[in-house]
Amino acid sequence: MSRISILVTAILLMATHAAAHHASNAFFGGPEVLVRGTLTGTRLVNPHSYFRVTMDDGTDWVFESAGSGTMLRNDGLTEEDFASGQRVAMTGESNREGRKNARIITVAFYGETDDDDLELYIIGASVPNAPWAQLIDSSAPRCNEGTIARCYSVSRELREEVEAGLDGEHGFW
Repeated sequence: MSRISILVTAILLMATHAAAHHASNAFFGGPEVLVRGTLTGTRLVNPHSYFRVTMDDGTDWVFESAGSGTMLRNDGLTEEDFASGQRVAMTGESNREGRKNARIITVAFYGETDDDDLELYIIGASVPNAPWAQLIDSSAPRCNEGTIARCYSVSRELREEVEAGLDGEHGFW
């Protein structure tokens, strides 16, 4: 086998592996889930970051970001921003095989009381083209200027307005 044939074969094998890794729809694409609980682990690593949420019944869910730890850090986020012990609500696109993991869409950090503002992160390269996301993007003040992880301070009034527009279809907090 010539050197060129070996090189071409190696490039094709690497390209196939890269495409398989980034075919996240092969893993995710199940129903969107809402998980409320306590954040019990965060790893801002490459190529994806991971967040573990333990529900009150003891069930663990793992959420995976589409963006890398480097991308989230470039947005100014650290593991301390996602410290263990915080009460959260996370939404994500669930695993197609029914496992307790999902590709993250939002993270809502609760305040000390229900009347406190929420800190809502929308994780992704752009705000989803959904009425609730557009309303939050246009109405809530930003907590950061990030592009991968957009953070908003969402008041109780705005939360009620968003929920009213969802007609009980979904809840974020």
